[in-house]
Amino acid sequence: MSSRRHKKKKKIRVERDGVAIQDDNYSATELSCQEHLKHNGEISKPHDSKVALWTLFTAIAVAVIYALQLNAMIDSNKINREALESVQRAFVVFSPTAEIGTSVNQQSKVIAWQAHVPMKNAGATSTKKLRNNISFYISKTSLPDDFGFPDTSDVISGVLGPKDEIQLRTQNIPIADVVLAQQNLTHIYVYGWAAYRDVFPESPPHLTMFCYELFLNTIPGDLTSIDYKLTGSFLTCKKHNCQDDECRNEALPTGIERPN
Repeated sequence: MSSRRHKKKKKIRVERDGVAIQDDNYSATELSCQEHLKHNGEISKPHDSKVALWTLFTAIAVAVIYALQLNAMIDSNKINREALESVQRAFVVFSPTAEIGTSVNQQSKVIAWQAHVPMKNAGATSTKKLRNNISFYISKTSLPDDFGFPDTSDVISGVLGPKDEIQLRTQNIPIADVVLAQQNLTHIYVYGWAAYRDVFPESPPHLTMFCYELFLNTIPGDLTSIDYKLTGSFLTCKKHNCQDDECRNEALPTGIERPN
């Protein structure tokens, strides 16, 4: 006999998929794995209902995140739009640096004064649906607390471009009342308003009001003479000087929307 011993291959009989298989080269490791699967079953898989539930939860979470991001974006756009409108919108203001005009008859005598009050659009865009009025009130006493500031002249419509300025002129103030004001025997009040919208859509209505009292020097002379230079100035009243929401408690002209 040969000194070389032949080792017999160990025949292993296994069962694969219910069919008996005999494989001379089937390793012990493979046999061990096969036996483990045989006794413990296949690797467990999650139930379909659990997968569907987790999918639903994930979808809801994603939807909530997207909704929050959308709301944040909308709020940001709103803030940016309001900031833009606040610096670009029309902004009508009045100034107490008014001028005095006079009316002269055929005999070259001054018969009346007028107050010329500047009205300016300090904004960067034009006004829309602008309406304005200027009136005056003469009283031997100070302005009553319950004074309603009625319009005593026609309401004027127009448009005021960016940075444009015009003058609102009162009707004639009789020279006799001007003489009494110079003597501190009467008060002359000039007041008015401007209501308008700006060019931005869905913007609220705007309103500006003013009230000034005329103060004159006391230099004696003939006020009816065209050569007499009677200087005066306008001081703001204690009320009726406001803009937009500041005017909530003021008496509003007829047909004017109350500011928000």
